[in-house]
Amino acid sequence: MAATRPPACILVDAAALKRLTSKEPGSTSAIAKEDAPRFVYELCWRVAEGELTAAQFVQALALSKISEVLQGGPLEAEGQVSPKVASLLADTLWIVSLEVEAEKSKLTRVAVLAKQLVLQSKLLSLQLLRERCELEFLDASGLLPSGGKEAFKRKEIRVNTRLRYEQRRFNLLREESEGYAKLVCALCDLGEATEANVEDSVIPEIQSLIGYFDLDPNRVFDLVLEAMELQQAATQTYLKLISLFRVSNLPHIVGFRYRSYVKQGKPESTAKSLHTMTAKLLEQGLLKLDDIFPHLEPSDEEAKSIRAEDLKRQLNKAKKIGVVNLKVTGEDAVKEAERKKEEETKTEEQEEAAYRHKRQSNQKLGLTAAAIEIGAWDVAKELLTKAKDHDPVSFPPICEALTKLVENSVNQSYSVLLEKDWVPATQRQMKLAGQGEAGELDIEDGESMEVDTKATEVKEEPVSKKLRTDNATDSKAPLKSASPLTPIVIEAVPYIGYNLCKDVPLFVKLCRLCRLHIRKGEAAQREVENLLEKAVLPALSLIPASPANSSEVWDVMKLLPYQSRFRLYGQWRDVCEGDLFPALNAAHGEAIQGTKKVLRRISKENTKQMGRSLCKIAHSRPMAVMRT
Repeated sequence: MAATRPPACILVDAAALKRLTSKEPGSTSAIAKEDAPRFVYELCWRVAEGELTAAQFVQALALSKISEVLQGGPLEAEGQVSPKVASLLADTLWIVSLEVEAEKSKLTRVAVLAKQLVLQSKLLSLQLLRERCELEFLDASGLLPSGGKEAFKRKEIRVNTRLRYEQRRFNLLREESEGYAKLVCALCDLGEATEANVEDSVIPEIQSLIGYFDLDPNRVFDLVLEAMELQQAATQTYLKLISLFRVSNLPHIVGFRYRSYVKQGKPESTAKSLHTMTAKLLEQGLLKLDDIFPHLEPSDEEAKSIRAEDLKRQLNKAKKIGVVNLKVTGEDAVKEAERKKEEETKTEEQEEAAYRHKRQSNQKLGLTAAAIEIGAWDVAKELLTKAKDHDPVSFPPICEALTKLVENSVNQSYSVLLEKDWVPATQRQMKLAGQGEAGELDIEDGESMEVDTKATEVKEEPVSKKLRTDNATDSKAPLKSASPLTPIVIEAVPYIGYNLCKDVPLFVKLCRLCRLHIRKGEAAQREVENLLEKAVLPALSLIPASPANSSEVWDVMKLLPYQSRFRLYGQWRDVCEGDLFPALNAAHGEAIQGTKKVLRRISKENTKQMGRSLCKIAHSRPMAVMRT
């Protein structure tokens, strides 16, 4: 550490120094009150430089009448030390000792001065100097108790422990049962209290219970959170009560509740109400995700490892599709192969059960599902991003919650923009043909159903044109009404991905709304392309063959430019052939095997029959059929 340069001495200049070092310094006029700190500081530096002795320092203080100046008048008793002078001396010694600590000779002189002021002049108390100065300076002054610096440090640690970490209040339920019993009763009544009653009576009552029975605030805070967890309907009331406590303790208390399930060895039994309460606290901003996430199990590294093992298992299973062992010949070999296959199936079932159990034990995924269920979409997005290594959407509660969230939004737009009471065209034709109720035809065995298309011609517009829009006649005209796809649908559907196949009605509604949304401009077109790439096309691969679903997708695709369509086709192919999604990989493999099977059996006689079989595969997985 570099040495500090001595200050410019203004009050204790060369003349004053010569007068103080002479044998007869004579009388000196009193210094001004505002100059007193600077005067003492310059005197200390003169001592550190060796230009004054400790005795001359004390004599200079007496000549300057500094005690009377700082006190505002003469002292009551002769020899009495002014507290203000003692405080000023202690602070000055602390500052100068820090400035000269790099120069041992100067530090030694200041230490001798401190010892002189404490032990001989009695201008300073030992306790005050120990409070203000550093441990190293006190050790150099010889003012520490026996044992020196090390013994003083040990004593300091013991004192700090006794002051800061010993609990003097009751913090266990059994030690103050009456206070906690009254508190629990007040919290139970809180769920039925009105808003005015809460602020006027309930909150003051809880505060008085804490004070009267000396209850531990953190224990009370924990009971408040438990009551909130059990009475979700009164969340807003409990949020007002939570604001009375130290919110910085909230992550530790909530985290302790999560860890208690892990310590019991039953993380899969984590209460759903706890997830819901945590999600609401996150939504209100009382809890930060970065604070609570480290308390949840499993860790990101462990979740990533579990996901990698499951992905590898599913890919191996998908690659076995269509594989035939030609080496198996003979009855015994066939039986042995069947036995091995049964064992492999049993092992796969056990691994699948173990994986499901691990997923149920994932507290991070449970919290994500709860956030989606209560509609805290901003919190849910952050959770989905943080839990990306956990493959969150494959967790059934998250997938179901996301689907329900999207379905509610889609239904609102769908009921406004599309006819509710649409009747399929085939049923309308049957009604117009006078064949009774829709779907009930009297056809004798062996007869074929033939419909005269001219006689049953429907003049009504098809459903694709029955849109409640301002320009329904022009399919490419810009849409002037409200946006068919809300922001939450545009953001949430890519997270659902190919799992959209589990809800076919939602799949169809989404396609129809995409047809409307794409007409709103280039930005809307990019949003629709993103939905097609991330969710609609992959989901189509997993939906059983249905011409209607394929037609709905094509009605959207045909509105896109040529380049966009073929870009989406290429991405669809890459996703299905890649290893990132085993379900799509397996479906692609099944389509290839089905296509090869049809092509091997096709002949002149069965062209129609085999053609229908090929079309069934191509309806949902055309890329596999075209590339086989």
